[in-house]
Amino acid sequence: MLKENQRNNFSKINAGIIAEILENYFNDPSSIPDSDKKILSDYLKSITGQNLTTESVLDKSNDQSEFIRKYGYIYANTDPLNINNVKLPENFSSNNSNDKSPYIKLESIYLKNIGYEWEHLRSREEKIWFENKIETESKDLDTTKQELIDSTFELIKAEDFEKFIHRSFPGSRWYSLEGSEALIPLIKTLITKASQTNIERILMGMPHRGRLNTLSHIFNKPYELIFDEFKEENLKKIVKNINSDEFLLDVKYHLGAKTSIKNSIGKNLDLFMLPNPSHLEMITPVISGATLGIKDKEKISSEKTLSIIIHGDAAFAGQGIVAETFNLSGVEGYNTQGNIHIINNNQIGFTTDPKNAFSTKFSSDLARGFDIPILHVNGDDIESCIKIAKLAVQYRNSFSKDILINLVGYRRFGHNEMDEPSFTQPLMYKKIKSHPTVRSIWVKEILERNMISIDEISQFEIENNEKLRKANSNLNTVDHQSLAWPNNFPNNKKSSEFIKTKLSASNLISTNKSLWSVPLDFTLHPKLKTLIEKRRNSDLDSKIEWGHAEILSLALLSEKNIPIRLTGQDSSRGTFNQRHGVLIDIEDESKLNVFSNINKKNLPYLINSPLSEEAALGFEFGYSSMFLDSLVIWEAQFGDFANNAQSIIDELICSSQAKWGQNTGLTLLLPHGFEGMGPNHSSGHLERFLNLSSQNNITIANCTNTSQYFHLLRQQGLTPPNEKKPLVIMTPKSLLRHPLASSTLKEILEGQFAPILETRKDNIDQINKVIICSGKISIEFLYKDSEKLLKNSVLIRVEQLYPFPEKIFKDIISKYKNIKKIIWLQEEPKNKGAWQYINDTISPMVKKLKFVGRNFSPSPASGSSTVHKLQQQQIFDDIIKE
Repeated sequence: MLKENQRNNFSKINAGIIAEILENYFNDPSSIPDSDKKILSDYLKSITGQNLTTESVLDKSNDQSEFIRKYGYIYANTDPLNINNVKLPENFSSNNSNDKSPYIKLESIYLKNIGYEWEHLRSREEKIWFENKIETESKDLDTTKQELIDSTFELIKAEDFEKFIHRSFPGSRWYSLEGSEALIPLIKTLITKASQTNIERILMGMPHRGRLNTLSHIFNKPYELIFDEFKEENLKKIVKNINSDEFLLDVKYHLGAKTSIKNSIGKNLDLFMLPNPSHLEMITPVISGATLGIKDKEKISSEKTLSIIIHGDAAFAGQGIVAETFNLSGVEGYNTQGNIHIINNNQIGFTTDPKNAFSTKFSSDLARGFDIPILHVNGDDIESCIKIAKLAVQYRNSFSKDILINLVGYRRFGHNEMDEPSFTQPLMYKKIKSHPTVRSIWVKEILERNMISIDEISQFEIENNEKLRKANSNLNTVDHQSLAWPNNFPNNKKSSEFIKTKLSASNLISTNKSLWSVPLDFTLHPKLKTLIEKRRNSDLDSKIEWGHAEILSLALLSEKNIPIRLTGQDSSRGTFNQRHGVLIDIEDESKLNVFSNINKKNLPYLINSPLSEEAALGFEFGYSSMFLDSLVIWEAQFGDFANNAQSIIDELICSSQAKWGQNTGLTLLLPHGFEGMGPNHSSGHLERFLNLSSQNNITIANCTNTSQYFHLLRQQGLTPPNEKKPLVIMTPKSLLRHPLASSTLKEILEGQFAPILETRKDNIDQINKVIICSGKISIEFLYKDSEKLLKNSVLIRVEQLYPFPEKIFKDIISKYKNIKKIIWLQEEPKNKGAWQYINDTISPMVKKLKFVGRNFSPSPASGSSTVHKLQQQQIFDDIIKE
């Protein structure tokens, strides 16, 4: 029991606390302190809107029945080990009721092996739906004899698979499913029932626990391939013929799969298992994004796609990305019309007990706050698992909302197969050791019900084990590459010819006018009206600022029917008031997407995301990886905040193709530049991206004028889907309207993205100093006093940092025969920015490279504007001295 001071650490409206108070009341009404009565009163008011006393509610006729509906899930028999099951109060029973029949019926529904948690839902319609489905014995939830027989065979296959691996590959780790084998028939039922509706695509994400079993028995991945991944004999032969650094660099329990199945009436259903890292729950937003991506790519309705996301109990409660993803689920531009979530609950997190893993009654309690119904089920009861799987599909299809299944099982071995769990959970594992397997429990049940004979089961077991044995003997017959999915691994093939991004003057001018033409009855803010008119009336000699060039570039891509999705915090307008892609009528707050005059049928998305980085960026990765034809852009409010999504960048964006053959054309816009705004509003952490760059995995750019930015975006949008790479752009802040960073429409018309820009000099023979830099510092350098600073010098701006344009750089440097000094100039500290990368890259091509910039610093930038200005001036003084 929680003490009063401990309860204050939790929300007062907490299901576990409410249930505890009620239990105490039923045992001894006089034992309830006033503080508990107030908690209960507040709760009752929140759900009824009335001021009710504890006594007035509990003394209502047969309130025990209502109590069972609301809190029965707490007392249901959902724990197969009977460790965490909670008993009803001693004097709480049907014996205390005058009319026993209603109570007995409810007891048989709510207090058995399924815990129904739906009374917290805000919608009365949904509550009535659940009550009718559950209490009226709906026929569409009944299990058939064939379903039960099929599930028996699925359990046999699942258990035999794990046991065979134990015998055949001792000392290996694969995170077996043993103790939670009910997951397989549960997923099978979800898929079967989904296939009988309009659903045509199912995308799945799950952690490593039970993944091989799922790949084999849900996705039909051949046993031969899985066993070969343990031995790696065939793989050794494959990597002799290719660069081993570029193929299958991840472990077997992270890999993805794709398959197609037919339902009972011959309808095709495509199944996707997305690859994932060991970072638990990272796949959660990725699956949601991928589901929306495949829907948009194939132009199908949401009712034809479904995502099934499997979680661990400790991870579901412990990883904040889960809450971030739930928060996305009902927001415009992110809603997938309902995911089915499953917690594969083995009641332990590695060595951590539930009481140390989460602060709530159940690991699933997080979902309550997002208005999601929860179905708790005992993993030893296969019939109940089938029933709640059917219920989950029906609810999702009826209300287009998420639903959560809490599959309560256990982990028969340690965290991995070589771990000894009894060091930390001796009593739990003493119980597990003597507890019969799910398969043995269910086989006994189905035999007692005379649904199948022992001979049939024995024969199936013999045949199944023979199949496993043969598969282990036929390893060399499997082609890894043909069965891998995704299968777009890096290779040495040359990409397409240079992508031309030039266009005609008439196209440029006419598109620009259409883009900024606003209906007469749409009332703009006066200041914004001036800006929009200026943009609309631009001619070839007009300077085009950053936001204008960006929207124009995207509009011209949209004219070619290239789908565009731009998301981020405040991205519709732009953090720095620079974009204005969505206009607001100041009279009625109606919205106008500026692309509506360009392509109404394929209107680009411009979406303000919730205040999330990790889940929001994970969502865009998933979306872009399934919709490679599109240009997907994620913008950080400031580049600094990308560090909140660093795990997505490390594990997915920069390495997914090398690990899994999964590529993406996702573009990141990271506002970057030192303007005295402090350590959290100055740096897009350029150095981190450069450290992650290898084998042409990403493109990193730091543009210094709007023509460059225009053509770089256009180039990314026009790149063929199978050649797409992530693009990371350090975007400006103070340069957004800077005259030296603004190109004319004519310059844009005649331009093409150049990886390096050179400040040209006629007197080449007099040049003795080369200054190399990238980004804002170059414009600031030129703006200060270019004649003085560039005396006998040439300025080289590296616009594309990675892949480094080595040939172009060498050609430029070779023109200058009298070079005495070569300097790398940056405003970032020496241990940040591009210096370390540039030094490693350029030093082999030139004589000693000198650094000019800020000194080493643990923090990106100073929080003092005065200090910033002094440091910035010192950089330019040092350049002159050199």
